[in-house]
Amino acid sequence: MRPRRLDPDCALTDLDRRLLDLLCSLRVVRQDHFERLFPDVPPRTLRYRMRRLHEQGFAGRSRPYRERGSAPNHHWPTRRGDCFVQGKPVPRGGDRNEPRPTFLAHAAAITELFVALQAREGDALREFDREPRIRFRDSRRERTLAPDALVVLVNQHDEPSFGFVEMDLGTMSHTRLHAKAEMYVAFAASDAWRDSYEFLPSLVFLTTSEPRALRFLHALRVVIERHKRRYATVRLPAAAGPVVFAPGRMLDEACLTHLDGETPISLIDVLNEARAPFDRERRAAEKQQLEQERKRIQIRDDPLTVRRLLRRTDTGIPTYLGELNAVGRAAAKMTIASTEDELLAEERTMFEVIGNELEDVLVEPGYLEAPSPTEAAVRAVAALAERYRSEQRKRMDELAGASRS
Repeated sequence: MRPRRLDPDCALTDLDRRLLDLLCSLRVVRQDHFERLFPDVPPRTLRYRMRRLHEQGFAGRSRPYRERGSAPNHHWPTRRGDCFVQGKPVPRGGDRNEPRPTFLAHAAAITELFVALQAREGDALREFDREPRIRFRDSRRERTLAPDALVVLVNQHDEPSFGFVEMDLGTMSHTRLHAKAEMYVAFAASDAWRDSYEFLPSLVFLTTSEPRALRFLHALRVVIERHKRRYATVRLPAAAGPVVFAPGRMLDEACLTHLDGETPISLIDVLNEARAPFDRERRAAEKQQLEQERKRIQIRDDPLTVRRLLRRTDTGIPTYLGELNAVGRAAAKMTIASTEDELLAEERTMFEVIGNELEDVLVEPGYLEAPSPTEAAVRAVAALAERYRSEQRKRMDELAGASRS
C-alpha cells in the first residue's frame, strides 16, 4: 500500500508519537508488546493507530513464519519514521528492505526483555539501552563491546545496578560464543569500565538450552583463567540460562546458572553481586568519614585530645615542631609530654592553634606532610614559653626566699 501524502505534524496524535518513539528505540515491537506496554489503551485502538502509522509510511510490519498458529504483527520503523523522530529530513533512495526473519526474532526477543522489566514490581527499570557501543582499549588494541542491551535497575533506595545482556537464539557458533566471552573478559580486565560505571556491570547470557548456557560459562572461565596469568584477578559477575524466549522468568526465579557452572541464581541476584563490592567499599568509606569527622570535632573541642594526638611520631608532627625555635620547641614538647589534666590558659591556646593548623595531620594516620607553623602558632608557643619562664622565676624566687629564712 502506498503511503498517504499528509503532513505528519498534523496527522500524528500524542499516542502515535509515543508508539513511534518506542518503535524507533527498540527497532522491532510485536503487537502484543504494545498491548502490554500500554495497558490503559484498548487493543483495538492500538491496532488502529499502528495501522495508520503503517499507511503513512512511518512503520513497516510483517508476520514471520510460525510452525503453529499465527505470529503477531512485528512492527519496525521505516527510514521516514526514524527521520521524523530524530527531526531530520528523509534521505533519498527509498525505504529500507523488510528485515530478515532472524533479525525480527532477535530484536523481538530484546523487546520482550524490555517489556518484562518494564512491568516488574520492585526494582524499577531506569535505563534500557539497546545495542550500545562501548569503546575501550586493552593491552593490544582499540576494541568495541556491543552487548544486545544495557539494563539499569534501581532498588527502593534509588541505587542502580548495571547489567549487560547477550541474547542467543541458538544461531551463534562455538567460535562466536568464545569470541564474545573473550571480549567481555578483556573489557573487565582493562578497567575501562571505570570511565562510565561506578562498578563493573554483570553479564547475563540468555540462550535456548541449558547446554549452550553452560558452554558459554565454561568459555568465560577458560578466558578468565588465561587472563590471570597477565593481569590481577578478573572479577566478572556472570550468569546464563535457557530463557531467551521468556526472560521474565529470571526476574522471579533462580533459573539462571552462576558463573561457577552450578549455583542457580536470578537476574536481581547476579546484578546485586556486581554491586556488592562497591557497596562494601562505600560503607567502609562512609565509616571512615564518620570516624574522621568525630576526630575533627574532638580536635576542635578538646585540647587534651590534641595533646594526645601530637605524641604520634608516624606523621609530619616532628617536622612541624622542628621548625620552631629551640625555646619554643622545648616548651611545646614539655606540654605535649605532660600528663596533667588541668591546662594553663597558654597551654590551651597553643593546643587550639596547633590543632587547627594540623587537623588533617592529626586525623589521618600516617600523614607525613605537615604545613609550616604560622605566625599564630609561633606567638602561641612564645606565650607558653614566657609563661613557663615566669613560673620558673617565681619558683626560683620562692626557693631563694626559703633558703634565706
